[in-house]
Amino acid sequence: MNSSEKSAQDMALLLQGLGTVQAFAPWSAAALRELLQSARLGRYDRGASVHREGRGGSEALVVLSGYLMMGWSGPAGEPLSLTLVGPGTLAGIGEPELHDETRYAYRAHDDGTLVAHLPAPLLLGILDAEPSLWKGMAPFLLRQQRALLTTLLHQLSGPVRQRLAATLTRFSQILGGSDTTRMLRLRLSQEDLAAMLQVTRQSINREMRAFEQRGLLSAEYGSVIVRNLAALRALGRGA
Repeated sequence: MNSSEKSAQDMALLLQGLGTVQAFAPWSAAALRELLQSARLGRYDRGASVHREGRGGSEALVVLSGYLMMGWSGPAGEPLSLTLVGPGTLAGIGEPELHDETRYAYRAHDDGTLVAHLPAPLLLGILDAEPSLWKGMAPFLLRQQRALLTTLLHQLSGPVRQRLAATLTRFSQILGGSDTTRMLRLRLSQEDLAAMLQVTRQSINREMRAFEQRGLLSAEYGSVIVRNLAALRALGRGA
């Protein structure tokens, strides 16, 4: 299900949601309302396409609840999974003219995912009209970019076993917290994990079986149950 018709309730959800995002903390109520007059609230179920660069207008996304799978591809191909992004993420702001063939795409990872779709030109126009607002926005975007680069570095550097452990640890923490005694179910397929780590599905399957034998997790169709987060985290750190 995907509904983006804006109502008074949607407007209230948008105002409340943006109010929890640090980048918008310095914004006045008037500036937020100006932005949200042209915004829309998207409701998505798992697997639904949320946004793909190069299709439609330029817009920024703010994840209000749930998680998105971020991917990339050429203009015609299906997006390959890169990583998960969660509540408070601001993506796509100021999408540049695309001079290369890289396109980023986002699909819902959870049922009932809520995303604010903001018109990027209007967002940038408000920021440029009130330059003081950039003092909150620019550091926020830099921290977000650093976190994303750190995630990708952990996914692509080192032995496959360590990279897989680090990736599963991170997703366990953002989806279920840091409680090491509670079993956490991650709705991730081996195909997604293979794309993220740039290895074959067979390599992922082999490592997952090794993790199962050590009691770290259980693999089911389309999901992973983490049973020992502390040990998985240590393995991801090369211990």
